[in-house]
Amino acid sequence: MLDWIPVSGSERIVAEAYDAEEERIYVRFPNDVEWWYGACPPDVWEEFTAPGQSRGTYIAQVLNYSQTVATLGSPQVRPYRGEQITHSYESCGSSLPSAFRAATG
Repeated sequence: MLDWIPVSGSERIVAEAYDAEEERIYVRFPNDVEWWYGACPPDVWEEFTAPGQSRGTYIAQVLNYSQTVATLGSPQVRPYRGEQITHSYESCGSSLPSAFRAATG
């Protein structure tokens, strides 16, 4: 069972969780839609949850980078739409965090 952490001050998400064994970041949006982003090692989770880090910006610029999405178990290529079904990105773009840090300084 996930240990959801409430997120205050974010307009994009209301809760977040991390499964270190699966290397997945989970997010819950205000409309109760939940997504997971896979292949996210602990350093990506730490960057995502760093003090002052905008969750929405990080999702848009790093986690949403991969457009390969597993929708109810069937892989498809499609952009994030926030539909009322379970979604997950197969890769969080693990090579992007350092580029993200450099771009956002």
